[in-house]
Formats: sequence, structure tokens, C-alpha cells
Amino acid sequence: MKPLIATREILCSSPRDALWVALADTARLNRAVGNKTLISEPIEGGSARYLVETRLYGIRMVYEEEPFQWYRPAELSITRKFRNGPAHDYTYEHHLSEVPEGGTLVSLSVEVAPRHPLLWPFLWINTLLIANRLAEQVKRVDTNIRLDVDPYFSPANPSTVDMLAHARTKVALLAEIEPSDTQVGKQLASFVVNSPDSQVSRIRPFELAADWDVPRRTLVSVCLQAVVSGMLDLNWDIICPSCRTVAAQVGTLSELKSEAHCQLCDITIDVDLDRAVEATFRPSPAVRKLADGPYCIGGPFRTPHVVAQAKLPAGGNARLEVPETLGRYRLFVRGGSSASVEV
Repeated sequence: MKPLIATREILCSSPRDALWVALADTARLNRAVGNKTLISEPIEGGSARYLVETRLYGIRMVYEEEPFQWYRPAELSITRKFRNGPAHDYTYEHHLSEVPEGGTLVSLSVEVAPRHPLLWPFLWINTLLIANRLAEQVKRVDTNIRLDVDPYFSPANPSTVDMLAHARTKVALLAEIEPSDTQVGKQLASFVVNSPDSQVSRIRPFELAADWDVPRRTLVSVCLQAVVSGMLDLNWDIICPSCRTVAAQVGTLSELKSEAHCQLCDITIDVDLDRAVEATFRPSPAVRKLADGPYCIGGPFRTPHVVAQAKLPAGGNARLEVPETLGRYRLFVRGGSSASVEV
């Protein structure tokens, strides 16, 4: 049976690089179009790295998440193979091309393979709806970029903030920090309440210090005091040295083990406290309840240093475009093999 394919083209006025950065954040894109949170578990034996469970079409769906394929800043492709439900598989692709007169043409497609001919009308309607929602979100992102606001800005904050608990913890925080750090404390308290879920679900103090142009030590000190006051929770993330994503997370240092495994790269990590462990923060559930679970477990946004990613068939080959920027790059194959390339 032929797959159902819906395509859309959106002419945007924003530059391609800015649109790429926004649309590469597939977690926020998924949330914006109304997708549900995901539950995932590692799997082996094929190209898929995770078995994912979510709700789609109002029913519980389970699918194998294939590795995303992309070439920055032009192409992204996502494929999911369902183990149940009305469809065999689903593929989403978008291509960003620069327009000579200025701006960017975003071409997107949604492809769904029905499991049975009788399901064709139901799936066709939903394929069109998905394509329309994605196209509308691209337009909204383009508008927000032109207005110089967050690409996924929305007046309504979907997470729940307990303003009384927040006020109480803010008073406790400001009472304990150094008087010279008061402004940073107020800024952190405002950030916890007003920022999107994606920005507060994993607060990295060094990154935030750079954004706010404040000393790292100051922001770390204020964040730690915010843990004591009850505003924030502290976690310890084990970072894979290859993909630089979180391979594991623990609540206390006593839970750390000598080794960890990265499912994305399929390599074992030596857990060196100085090199592989990062302290991160998130709002305490008593102050702000965040969505229970991620909206995406792959995508270019998780690994912004990766220019391109492709699936390499067993005994086959994959073709990658030469990066536009000159310099030294690293080719990495899941399992640890790598080579340096000079462009």
C-alpha cells in the first residue's frame, strides 16, 4: 500500500541559520504542535536506539525511534516504526533553502504508511492535520524571530507555578545570599517563574552566567543557596564526552558509579568528577511543576556541535555534504570508531 504524503511550503522572512536553530529544537517544536510527553527505554539489535511510548490518536502507541538524520543548516529527517496502532511508520522531513531575494523557503513533508486499507481515510485526515499544525508553527517561529523574541514564545505558560511557594523561597534566598548578589538572586527568581519549561528544566549555571554576564562563581553560589531555600533542586549529570548529552543523572554524588553507558554513542564512560559530571538545577516541584517526561529524545538541538548525522546501513555507505566552514572535523561511528577530517 502506498504511503500517505502531505507537503507544505512556507516562505519565511527570517534568515536560514536562525530558522534552523529554532526548528532543530524538536522538543519544543513537538510540544508546540500538541504532541504528548515520551517514555523511552534503550533497545539493541537494530538501528533504533530507543523504544518509545506516547499517546497518539488518543491511544497508547509504541514505536522504535530511528536515529535522526540531518545536515546543518538545511535538512532534517525523522523516522519512527510503530509496533502497534493504525500506521506502520511515520517520517517527517524539512528542508531549508535560502531565497535569492532574502529569507528562507521551508519545505516540509509528513509521510505515513497505513497498516490496513480501511484505516486510509482516518490516517489521511490526521496526516493533513499534522502537516497543517507544523506549517502554522513554522510561521509562528518566523514571526517571533522577526520580532526578536523567543521563537516559541507564548503568552500562556503551560507549567504550573505556585506563586506563594515561590514568594516564600525567594524571601529565604535573598535573606541568605551576599548583599552584592541580591540582583542576581532576584534575576534567578524571575527566571524560574517566567522562562519556558525547556529553559528551566535543566539550568546550567555556567551557561546562564555567560548569558547574564555575571561571574560563574556568583551564579553557582546563588543557585546552591536556592536549593537550600527550596526554590531549586540539584542534580548531577554524567556527560558523554562524544555526543556531550546526558548519559545518566543522579540526585546525589553518593549515587555515582565508576562507569556509565551512553546509549546514543554505545560507549562506556569513565565517570571522572572533574570531566564527566555536571551540576544542574531545576525548579522544585513545590514551586513549579514541569511536564512529566521529555517531548523528544533526539534531534540536532541536543548535539549542536554535530554538523551532520546519517544512518550507515550494514555493508552499505552514507553520503555527507562537506561542511561550509573550514577547519578540523571528527567522523564518529556509533560504538567508538572515529577519524579526523580536515576541510
